[in-house]
Amino acid sequence: MINRSDEFTDTYIDELEDALKGFHPIEYFLFGENGNKSASEFTPRQLDYLKALGKNLATLTKQLADSWNPNIAGNYHSEFVNAGTTSEIYDTKKAAFEELVAAMAGICEEVAGGKISEPFIAQDPSLEESPFAKNSIADFRNNIIGVQNVYLGKYTTDGSGIEDLVRQYNLSLDGEIKLKMQTAIASFDQITVPFGEAIVSQPVQVQNTINAINSLKEVLEDKLLPLVQQRVND
Repeated sequence: MINRSDEFTDTYIDELEDALKGFHPIEYFLFGENGNKSASEFTPRQLDYLKALGKNLATLTKQLADSWNPNIAGNYHSEFVNAGTTSEIYDTKKAAFEELVAAMAGICEEVAGGKISEPFIAQDPSLEESPFAKNSIADFRNNIIGVQNVYLGKYTTDGSGIEDLVRQYNLSLDGEIKLKMQTAIASFDQITVPFGEAIVSQPVQVQNTINAINSLKEVLEDKLLPLVQQRVND
């Protein structure tokens, strides 16, 4: 509960429960319960809270970006690239690669098994990820595009990725992984209404997306991970 006497200091926001900060409460304040909130409807209290939430989110995203900045010594980037040598987190290169593949599969599980399946099975739009902005489908698709980018080693430019390792040893598997990624991403195009509506009106399309993401997850766990374990030298 947010009391009238509370001041939205950095410490106050940091100590809030996760459900009361981050993207989702920002989304709620910006769009309103019915997705049609106007600027004139904001109270001074809501604006103060929204500004504090935005500042907190900017701080957290900067910390994440800094953790992967190769120009900052001693951060997570240096731990990852120095796996098997000076890293205090990864004793071996194989351990770093295993965690990367596990994270890719984990995102697939979170999207298909949680974010999509839970509201779909319950037929409950209130469980939707971004119900107020009607942005859930874009969120889900971007999650899978993120998996694809990790595999390709692609961010602002196309660098080295797990793709290069796989292509060295198993071109067929590389093609299979890429096809399943493309299929999963393209499956979202068949859902033509907001997700909260689609779970009721487009069940076949929603189930097809779940199936496509699960198929990608399976190839990551059953084929990519064993190849990494076999081919990455410590």
